[in-house]
Amino acid sequence: MDRRDFIRAIGAGGIATVGAYGAYSALVRNGEPTNISDTPDNETLASDPVPVDTDARTRDGAMLRGVSPRARDVTVLDPFEEWLGEKHAVVGLFIDMGKEDEEIHRIVNSVFESVWSRGQVPHIFWQPFFPDLESTPAEINEELADGEYDDTIHAWADTLSAWGWDDSGRHRRVYLNLAPEFNGDWSPWSPAVGDESEEDFVDMWRHVHDILSDAGLTDPYTQWIWTVDRTTRGVDREACYPGDDYVNWCGIHGYNWVGWEAWQSPAEVYGESIDFLRGLTEKPIAITEFGTSSETEDGGHDPERKAAWISEAYKYLLGEDIRMTLYFDMIKETDWAVFDTEHGTETVEIGGREYRGYSEYKEAVTETGIMGPHPNHPRLLTDTEFAGEW
Repeated sequence: MDRRDFIRAIGAGGIATVGAYGAYSALVRNGEPTNISDTPDNETLASDPVPVDTDARTRDGAMLRGVSPRARDVTVLDPFEEWLGEKHAVVGLFIDMGKEDEEIHRIVNSVFESVWSRGQVPHIFWQPFFPDLESTPAEINEELADGEYDDTIHAWADTLSAWGWDDSGRHRRVYLNLAPEFNGDWSPWSPAVGDESEEDFVDMWRHVHDILSDAGLTDPYTQWIWTVDRTTRGVDREACYPGDDYVNWCGIHGYNWVGWEAWQSPAEVYGESIDFLRGLTEKPIAITEFGTSSETEDGGHDPERKAAWISEAYKYLLGEDIRMTLYFDMIKETDWAVFDTEHGTETVEIGGREYRGYSEYKEAVTETGIMGPHPNHPRLLTDTEFAGEW
């Protein structure tokens, strides 16, 4: 049994959607019409046995509400969102690319599915580690572009294609944030590492994108996000842009922490990157990884200052027409968290347990115009909302 037969076999055992999407994928690869793209959100899709709710129209919103939880077991969001009183529309997951076929199948049909089944769209930080950070060669962009890992990329494409349709034949959605933070010097896919160039990065991006696109993983099923870090070291960002035909969104990563730099306002953290992206393309912008610490210059903690920064950040990003934000709700280098945090501005009891949280985050992300999942759309967001084009 070859790799593709294996993917199809285990896919059929794990979910009942392989045949539906497999047939669709075959049409796409053969260049035949599918009648399922460019369809208004309030019309029945030709491939859908169940009509899309005619009331499921694009909302008058400003920003998609997102979060990166501290565990792949996304049930950690249960008390968080009970406290919030709202769901996040988008949930971020950090996934390494270099996996065996069985692990790829497990990740997609367990981890991705766990997000979707909650009524939320997975946002994948897809990291080209083969198989991990320590083992990834500094020539990873060139090797990917040359096809050395095509079996793995095809396994991802086939498995995501199989997962892409539920039992009724309606597609699931996914954001793919490929090789983020390429403009730093801490990731092997950065042109600042080894002897690779910005051209190698572009070649890699286009090659991976083409393989998944051939499997049907394109708009409106998949949105590709090209993400810069707010810190650039030895990389020409513009030369790394693969082109508007290969990108749906642009993203920014950036944090406020005295442990890395001085305490900075949201405008100081994100302003230059926003201006750069606006000068590069008209694609919508997301802040796909961000947060602030409560640490102070003397080593203490000031939750009130963190709370004020959170409030200011959302006001600033809304004013800058940022279309999606994913807060990094983790305790890692420092305590970035806004719920179940070591420091906070309120204490709440949920399920018999006390949690510390920042009420200012709750107030900020439930403002009018900040959107969770669509209340009555079977794909969780309308096509327009998914693309950030309202």
